Amino acid sequence: MRDSRGFLWLATRDGLSRFDGREFTNYEVAAVGAPPGIEHILETRKGVYWIGTTGGLYRFDPKHSPKTTAVRNGDRAVLNAEFVSERRGFLFEDSSDQLWFVSGDLNIVENAGGKVSLRKVELGIPQNPLMGFAIMDFQQGRDGSFWMATSWGLIRRLPDGRQIFYSVDSSPTDLLTSVLEDSVGRIWIARSSGIYVVNPEPLADLYRNGNFGSRKLDSIAQLQTHVEVRLPERSGDIFKFTAIKGLDDGLRKYLFRSVDGHIWISTDSGIIEFDGRVFHSMTAAQGITGGPGRM
Repeated sequence: MRDSRGFLWLATRDGLSRFDGREFTNYEVAAVGAPPGIEHILETRKGVYWIGTTGGLYRFDPKHSPKTTAVRNGDRAVLNAEFVSERRGFLFEDSSDQLWFVSGDLNIVENAGGKVSLRKVELGIPQNPLMGFAIMDFQQGRDGSFWMATSWGLIRRLPDGRQIFYSVDSSPTDLLTSVLEDSVGRIWIARSSGIYVVNPEPLADLYRNGNFGSRKLDSIAQLQTHVEVRLPERSGDIFKFTAIKGLDDGLRKYLFRSVDGHIWISTDSGIIEFDGRVFHSMTAAQGITGGPGRM
């Protein structure tokens, strides 16, 4: 993560590492004996750092806390972070500065009188007895809708709390893993069996028609298999790209949008770049070695 001061923060299994442009400084989080593994870090617009670790969730406010205690073990300082919860997960700050904590469920982060708590949001989607529920990714679109890739399917939660649920057939080997919004407002969703692209219905149409509830994602998605890519233009259309090199490998996929608007897809076998017109696959032949992970 790059913070508001220009520092780069790296989450590692041994703690936090900060790069200031010249050198790295390594930190442990919180108390002596706390699990060192760092899984997530977020700086809010107010300058508060939230850190997800293998031992739970921490908060660090550099305006109100001394940064570190004394260095020990020769090279590692202890970041004076406040313990918030033993739960593991990641955080998201929405357009109104509200913090959300995403784990096996969805929670709103509340701060009353300096005391931080997590309030669970009941999503109320149809139960799936074949698989446990988990939220894999969480993003907000430009219209204020929240999009959630979950083990049960895709959720679009509107600003007023009403929802549309796009269910998928349960399979532990074909999960939705990642979601993002592209430069023109389409929603991309990664799944092991391919990539979905949604042209969202406008909020005004949804509110007018009352078209909420559940839908089957694969029943309404239109399969696209050609290399010259056509993206959905009509409101409500969903395309699924499958038989394109690198998208049909059955491996987990993660999405990233670069500053030039290109969409990048990382998989176990390589990286795929979508330049707005064509998918370009890069594997070991281009020097890209395998390995799952987000960009």
